[in-house]
Amino acid sequence: MLLDRKTASAANARPRLQPVVIMIVNLRHAQMEDIPALEDLILDSVSVLSLPYYTAKQISSALAHVFGPDTQLILDGTYFVAEADNQIAGSGGWSKRKTLFGGDQAKSPADPLLDPAKDAARIRAFYVHPRWARKGVATKILTACEAERRTARHYRLFAWRRKFSRRQKNVRSKKIHHR
Repeated sequence: MLLDRKTASAANARPRLQPVVIMIVNLRHAQMEDIPALEDLILDSVSVLSLPYYTAKQISSALAHVFGPDTQLILDGTYFVAEADNQIAGSGGWSKRKTLFGGDQAKSPADPLLDPAKDAARIRAFYVHPRWARKGVATKILTACEAERRTARHYRLFAWRRKFSRRQKNVRSKKIHHR
């Protein structure tokens, strides 16, 4: 079989290798001094990553009334900051308290502890900077949360999962229990 030059060169061409980008993400417990940077992260994360699912008015309202740093998580030592390239790439944590969601502006002053024998620990307040979205930052934080809550003898974990439909813009919540 005879091949023309174009077909022959395509058949002999070597596949191009894609450069491998190694991302180093360091996790640490959040400190009270991180709050201004966490406020910036939350604003960037919610403003950009929520756009396909919510209107600008809904995003603005959520930022004003729901999303924000929860200082109790920081004080409890259950909130993590993920750093990459000298910036906060994400944050998130777990809680041994009854509050399900929301920053300080959305909580009542009393935030009682859960009973580990009856209550599941809660996954709380995950935010990822848009630059680091879909690169494993939240997974790394979740893995650390799961390890720490086991050490704290919380053997069950509770999380809300939001399921989005881009076409219909419907949001459904579902309880997830991990053992």
